[in-house]
Amino acid sequence: MTQQAHYWVNGVPQHTIAISDRSVQFGDGCFTTMRIVNSKPALLTRHLRRLQDGCAGLGLIPPDESLLTEWIMQAADGSTDAVLKVIISAGEQGRGYLRADVPPVVILIRSAYPAGYPVLQENGLSLVKSPVPLSVNPYLAGIKHLNRLEQVLIRRYVAEQQADEAIVCDTDGILTEGCSANLFWRCGDDVFTPSLNKCGVAGVMRAHIMDVLKSSRYRCYETERFPQVLAKADEVIMCNALMPVMPVNEIRADDRHHWRYTSRSLFTLLLPHCPAAIP
Repeated sequence: MTQQAHYWVNGVPQHTIAISDRSVQFGDGCFTTMRIVNSKPALLTRHLRRLQDGCAGLGLIPPDESLLTEWIMQAADGSTDAVLKVIISAGEQGRGYLRADVPPVVILIRSAYPAGYPVLQENGLSLVKSPVPLSVNPYLAGIKHLNRLEQVLIRRYVAEQQADEAIVCDTDGILTEGCSANLFWRCGDDVFTPSLNKCGVAGVMRAHIMDVLKSSRYRCYETERFPQVLAKADEVIMCNALMPVMPVNEIRADDRHHWRYTSRSLFTLLLPHCPAAIP
């Protein structure tokens, strides 16, 4: 990172929280990560809705939305191009799993935008199939909660394989997402993205792309498929709030299966519609 990170806790500049905070003890909370361009958070309404849904799904007391928006805008102010992570923790409490009704703790972290993303978007991504699966749990499906240990292990594997990202399946072998991005693939005019009813993160850019596709020539479907379906795809893309969308050049599924893609039709259509698209 070439730029110093900045931290706020409940709107106050500071970089420490209590040891008794439930985010430290149990990973009890949720978060979202947004791109800041010229002091403006991209897709702010979707990010706020994600945090609201995350709090509802986890049974957390949500922060006041107007106050949260004020803190976000305060953290974004003065940033030409940055990343803002917004964490909502269940707050400071004693030991034990049962929560008390205490106000949440809101942590904001602003850091530099990843310098390598423009090159990756130009060149396309190289993916590997992760040996680490995602646990099936419909109660947590879609929520970007603070327990990211699976992603930590997946990212380590991606680095070891000298790849850019991964395709990740659940414990039943069903294609779910990437390590830190959602997945779409195109077969002709049909576009598919994995259903996230059992596990995975419902990304804000994923939702935005699905809305964009409603007014395009493409038909978009949420589906449950095994990863072999990607062998017959015409095009594969990945997306998240920072990328915001990137083409996939190849997928190394295993030693015998290596799938390559040259089409960028869907990518070319989507890029102008993605907020904070890389110029």
